Amino acid sequence: MTKSISIRNVAHGFGPTKSEVPVLEPTSLEIDAGEFVCVLGPSGCGKTTLMNMVAGLVLPREGEIDVGGEIVKGPSPARGVIFQEFALMPWKTVLGNIDFGLRMKGVPRAERRRIAQHHIDLVGLSGSEDLYPRQLSGGMKQRTAIARAYAVEPEVLLMDEPFGALDAQTRAVLQDDLLKSWQQLGQTVMFITHDLDEAFYLASRVLVMSKRPGTIVADIKVDIPYPRTPEIRFTEQFTEMKAQAWQLIEAQHNAAA
Repeated sequence: MTKSISIRNVAHGFGPTKSEVPVLEPTSLEIDAGEFVCVLGPSGCGKTTLMNMVAGLVLPREGEIDVGGEIVKGPSPARGVIFQEFALMPWKTVLGNIDFGLRMKGVPRAERRRIAQHHIDLVGLSGSEDLYPRQLSGGMKQRTAIARAYAVEPEVLLMDEPFGALDAQTRAVLQDDLLKSWQQLGQTVMFITHDLDEAFYLASRVLVMSKRPGTIVADIKVDIPYPRTPEIRFTEQFTEMKAQAWQLIEAQHNAAA
């Protein structure tokens, strides 16, 4: 079952308490079950820290995060995480990488193979099952990471600039693949990006964060129906939303100068 995310007055900083460097000011946010939310903001504003707290990889200094009615106290297989660095196990094949999480969940071998193959097919990697990460392109590595996250059926998918290191053509293809998979599987998605075009192409909502210590300064609803095609990037509505977000981000950069 897909879960909602509730972030309540969460704040965080790094370092000892007396000399703490604040990263996030008290921030509150509600993400409905099944929403696709992108988070934009200046470098160092706390986007990744916020996502890591939802993942349970970092615990907030203040406030709390609730996912599906349960307070986040640590990582959970219900919350899949995909990083910009592919984080694949180099000694395992594509199939082996995707199979690993299922094995940790205690899924029987035959069922693991069926589930892994389904997700390999879903992300367009059919025929690559026996390849190792060193034999894969950047796009294929990220498809493997996405399939691995999907295979354990997380209710929430957290993605930290997953396509940032890829070339423009591969990035566009994976954006479309991600949307197709999301529409089919229906997870709640929180997606961190620096790319305005990517944010408004993918998301149902785009959040803009302030400079560090960050907090949310705008919540923009992307009222463009799914499925989406590349042509929407050239519409007046799309251009206006990007301009609105850019003005907000530029204002934050100027404030930091």
